[in-house]
Amino acid sequence: MASSTKSPPDAIVPNLVVITDDADVTLRVIKYTQRLKPGDDGNDKVKSITDFNVNTQVMIRNSEFFKTLLTGNFAEASQSVVTLKEHDPSAMQAIFCALHSQYEDWSASSCGLSITKQTLGLSVHSLCDVISSARHFLIEMVELDSWFKLWYEHGDNSKTDPKSMLYPTYQLNHAEGFAAATKKMVYHHTRIEETKNQQHKDLHLPPRVIQQLCAARGRLKTILSNQIWNHISGLLDGSCNCKEKTLFAFLHALKETGGFPVDQAAQRNPIAYVLHQLADFDDYFEAPAEAKGCSRCSTDWSSAMKTACAVVWKYFDGLCLDCMDHTQPKFADEHEDYWGHLERDMEWDNACRIDHGQATWYYSFMGRADARDKILKRVRLANPRTKFL
Repeated sequence: MASSTKSPPDAIVPNLVVITDDADVTLRVIKYTQRLKPGDDGNDKVKSITDFNVNTQVMIRNSEFFKTLLTGNFAEASQSVVTLKEHDPSAMQAIFCALHSQYEDWSASSCGLSITKQTLGLSVHSLCDVISSARHFLIEMVELDSWFKLWYEHGDNSKTDPKSMLYPTYQLNHAEGFAAATKKMVYHHTRIEETKNQQHKDLHLPPRVIQQLCAARGRLKTILSNQIWNHISGLLDGSCNCKEKTLFAFLHALKETGGFPVDQAAQRNPIAYVLHQLADFDDYFEAPAEAKGCSRCSTDWSSAMKTACAVVWKYFDGLCLDCMDHTQPKFADEHEDYWGHLERDMEWDNACRIDHGQATWYYSFMGRADARDKILKRVRLANPRTKFL
């Protein structure tokens, strides 16, 4: 919301932030204690006022909103101070910083360096304020990508709840961050969901993304169960007299870890927890005396379980934004890009910004499932010797 210049409420002294030394207009950002109702001037609800000195040309080059506001027939076009209501000043500072940082001279200046440093401490929860305000002012998200890359590198995101990182990394096109957040959700969370921002309920991931993450988690459970079943099946098929005692010892040790049965354990706990529990298999397994000398029953069951867990740990690398983008319609055949993505010797991460395997490619497909399966069938026919997961 923009309005004509008015003097700020008596008790509020505007905080001045100089974004650039060649500023020629002041954008006054007013934050309120609550959302304003139609017709409410908000003078009794002002929380803070911040004046940003910015360059007009930078603003109009990057925003149709500001181009119209500052150069059109509106009163603001002739004013030195333009008021923007109901926006967070920290978020707006990040946006102004991102837009001005496109110019190398500004980025290398003392003003640019200091302003950029201030914005890098923005909380993860404030990122939705940045995205919402950018949308409001018709600023393309791509203009914020470079700033967000700096923000991401500045913080210790390993300690950040991945639920709160899902939407910002997706919307601001940060491939590494999005892959890390989606992988952590699949392995370390029982319930896959994104953080609900009460101030910006319209900002959320496409439902398809959450569906694919749930599907990936389900696949991890299946793979782990199959890995364990292969060993159980091998014992059942044996013809030795010691297989019953070995099988009992094997199942008993699995149960004692707390990670088996897999479906039951994963229903209440993250996949990572189940894998960590199964890693203690050797603490509970005691091979029966009869198994000594038996080629089948004297298997190194501890190593077998470690291998099974390793297969699951390595399976999924998170979702890939570049693979997701390849599924968007661009030509007559809407999936031709996706097929071309796989043409070079089965490089599942061909031309992607992150390294990943087949599973990430598979679950990053955002089109129809039947279309994805047709592509996979086509790939299998073209590469008969390739092993598919």
